[in-house]
Amino acid sequence: KVRQEAFLARDHMGLKSLNYCWDGKQLVVATDIVGVLAMPGFEAVPNRGKIAEYLTCEITEVEETIWQGVMNAPPAHWMRFGAKGSRRAKYWQPSLDITIRYPRDEDYFEHYRTLFADCVRRASRSHLPLACDASGGLDSSAIFAIAHDLSRKGRLLATEIKGYTLSFEDASGSSADELEYARALARHVGAEVTEVEAFMPETSWFAERGKLDRDFCGYPNAAISLSIWEALTKDGCRVSLSGLGGDEWLGATPHYMSELIDDRNWQALIGEFRHKVAQSGLRQSAWRLFRTGLAHRMPSSLLKVRRTILKRLKQRTTSRNDGLSEELGQLLDRRRVLANSNDLKSVRNMSHRSQLMSLGDPFSITAGDLASRLRAQVGCEMRAPMQARSFIEFAFSTPERIKFRGGINKFAHRRALAELLPPVVANRTTKAHFAIAFERQLLDANSQVITQALEGDRNGFLDSEVALNMLEQYRRNPNDFGLIWPLWGMVAIGSLF
Repeated sequence: KVRQEAFLARDHMGLKSLNYCWDGKQLVVATDIVGVLAMPGFEAVPNRGKIAEYLTCEITEVEETIWQGVMNAPPAHWMRFGAKGSRRAKYWQPSLDITIRYPRDEDYFEHYRTLFADCVRRASRSHLPLACDASGGLDSSAIFAIAHDLSRKGRLLATEIKGYTLSFEDASGSSADELEYARALARHVGAEVTEVEAFMPETSWFAERGKLDRDFCGYPNAAISLSIWEALTKDGCRVSLSGLGGDEWLGATPHYMSELIDDRNWQALIGEFRHKVAQSGLRQSAWRLFRTGLAHRMPSSLLKVRRTILKRLKQRTTSRNDGLSEELGQLLDRRRVLANSNDLKSVRNMSHRSQLMSLGDPFSITAGDLASRLRAQVGCEMRAPMQARSFIEFAFSTPERIKFRGGINKFAHRRALAELLPPVVANRTTKAHFAIAFERQLLDANSQVITQALEGDRNGFLDSEVALNMLEQYRRNPNDFGLIWPLWGMVAIGSLF
């Protein structure tokens, strides 16, 4: 039977952009906003509520764009459009049952190695050389090492592997510099890793990108990798494997001790608490245990009082110190309420509740979408083995105890791949931070970009006095990420409108 319907579906993690506009009669679909805005007769009206989210870096949902009527298809959903209107359904979500339990750690390690290798193998399919992030970070290094192991065994679905990592000529030894680890990885694997200078453009580059894409221009800490994407496409690669997803699915959630209580594993709970005390002291550790392991077990009447207090505290900390005008501030407040109403109280397992929040995190989905678009514009497709459905399902189906043990996060991942990674990488506990990418934009130009954004604020988006005060605070502490993100939002939105 001919349905005369249009069918639309987006990948389960929202890694590929998919925009549409549906007015009840006409459907326009494109892989970017520009394609939708090109529809004859379409009037581009700014979505002030979404603009407020970008200005504060407080993304509350993933479907709206900065233009009214132009929508993002939601991840893991299918949609149908036809004469009877539109309808949708979610086609995938991980099971919330812990179904994988082994008597020995080694059984978990073997299961994980087999699963991880299969995810990398499936993502490696390409008739051209395969590029891999080889930053020296634990997750991307593991993918690079597994890919080479598969290649030696004749199981890789690509002709060869090329590794790439960023270098920072002017920031050697900083928190962004990972060359020590990347070079150790290259020696251990016995493969070359190409070092590419990080892309540090002028602010005008971001402004031009925003105008071309008719959208928020993205973030400097993602754009620094543009030089790698251009280098790998020049070397003949079109597919690049990324370690995206490792932090979300390999490590334990903050509620790992709660699960030990659920399992009545008192010996393990005492052991983990002792490790926490050794790291953070008794007072902080006791508070952490109460907050993440015991608080949700209080009587419902006390839980209600606790939620009310926390809600009021949050309102105090978020009320009008964000640089928004009164109008946009009220719009954002309403969006916060809507986002908070979609809670996960019905999920009893606190670790699963935290994982579901990561799975649907609006900021992560949005930032990934923006970076994916930039990659596509230079001819590069990013694939993330650690975002595969089977990989995520494994994370949901296994106990927290294999992810965090004795103060070691990503425990099973480190142990399972210990022989494939150099010790300096396998035992690494630090992560790279790229505040330097924002500093180049917000400080190196004597902060004129902020004052220019305020002077050009014809739409009444900002409270100039509060915004300038935020800038002054950032000058005193350039590593304050709580200020970096909203200040960058002001620059990016100011260059677009």
